[in-house]
Order: sequence, then structure tokens, then C-alpha cells
Amino acid sequence: KSLLFNWKNFQGSNIISYAHTNIRFWDLRYFQSYFKNNIFKEYYPDKIFVNGPLARTNLLEAGFKQDKIIELEALRYEYLLNFKSKKRLIKNNFFECKSLNILMIGDINYYYNEYIIENISFISKKLPFCKINVICKPHPFTQINKKHHPKIKLKLSNKKISELAPKCDFAIISAFTGALLDLLCLKIPTFVAVKNDRFNLCPIRNENGFKFIYSKEDFYQKITKDITFTNSPNSPNDFFCLNAEFINWINYVKKSKN
Repeated sequence: KSLLFNWKNFQGSNIISYAHTNIRFWDLRYFQSYFKNNIFKEYYPDKIFVNGPLARTNLLEAGFKQDKIIELEALRYEYLLNFKSKKRLIKNNFFECKSLNILMIGDINYYYNEYIIENISFISKKLPFCKINVICKPHPFTQINKKHHPKIKLKLSNKKISELAPKCDFAIISAFTGALLDLLCLKIPTFVAVKNDRFNLCPIRNENGFKFIYSKEDFYQKITKDITFTNSPNSPNDFFCLNAEFINWINYVKKSKN
């Protein structure tokens, strides 16, 4: 906000911001002031580029004017154009599985990673007859030392989520990560771990295609009974603007030159 204020006062040119990933509906940093005399107007950009209908809707609900929001193709999620999710049987009762391949997406917060691993370790003890393999994609800024967790079979990988997800039965992630949108688009059953000492900061409001887990006991109960992931309505176009020709980007650049 300091940068925006000073740039507008000393440079005077239009400022465009670009939200390259998801905009969370709960994030108060995006909300406009509802006071009639909005003293904060100089702290906001003139235009905001968003990557799809989900981000646009969240900004509109936060009080931004429609003519300030420009919807352009999602550069970060371009890979979804070429990804075709395979139609494979999703077991509704993981308790019956003799083996489970779990995808863990690491969080930037060390304690959230430990919490997720604690949940996995708990069900591993409770299901001794089930061979559990964990593929973990760590957060780039928070590495995970698998030597600290010798009781579970943990494999670290820096491959793309789209390469790892199809090999797994389900994924488990923190309630903060935006990777949930990737997993929903890839049609991967997902458990979202919520710590009881933290706010639920999930980017999606309702359990559509994923399930919240609030403790290791809750995780065990859900993993050992029939469970349905209603993720069929979710498609990449529900969340993102996708076009291989980047028509919106090109049109906006041409318009700006005129």
C-alpha cells in the first residue's frame, strides 16, 4: 500500500495489479472501505487483472467495482488445458484397500506439515494390514526431512502436482494452500487438514470435491467408512480463464497501445 500511495502521488500513471493465483474470499486485505469518504482509495490499483471467474466473484463480493476488474487467461494454470483426467474408480471406502498411495502437498508452515504427517502416521498405525505409501511434494521454502519420520514410508518429490496426483488414491493438504484448486481440477479426492488452534483459511467455502478433517481421529473415522467426493461439477473453467491463444491478454495489450 505504501508503494501504491507513493507511486500515484509522485508518478501519476495508472497502476495495474495482477493476481496470478487464487483470491481467497476471507482475505480482508482485498476488502474496500465502506465509509462514504474513502480515505484509502489512493492505496488501491486502478485496474486489477484476475485469472478467472472465481477471483472475479470474490473481488466483486469484497466491494470492488466491476469496471476495475479485468479477467485474463490464467498463466499459472495453463497446464490444465492439456491435462485430461483419467476416468478411474475412486474407492469410496479406503478402509478396504490393501495399499494406499497418498499425495501430501507440503505447506509453507512447518507446524502444519507436522500436523499432516501426524494424521497420516495415526491411520498407518490403525490400519496395519494396509501398505501406506506417501508421496510428498514439499513447499519450496519449507523442506521436510523424512529421516524425522521413520515410521511412515515417505518419498519426497519436486515433480508437478499434475504428474504426481494420478498415481495416488487421494491427497491431503493444509487448509491454507491454494493447491486445492489444482487437485479439484485434476479430480483427485482430497482431505483438507484444519488445525484446531488456527483459522480455517481454505480458499473454497463448501466441501465440494474435498473433505475437511479436524483431528487425527476425525481423519480415521472418514477414512474407514463410505465416503463420497462430489467433484464432478468442478472443471478448470469453473475457476480459471483458460485459452491456448491468450485472446484476452492480446486484446488488452492491443487496446492499451491505442
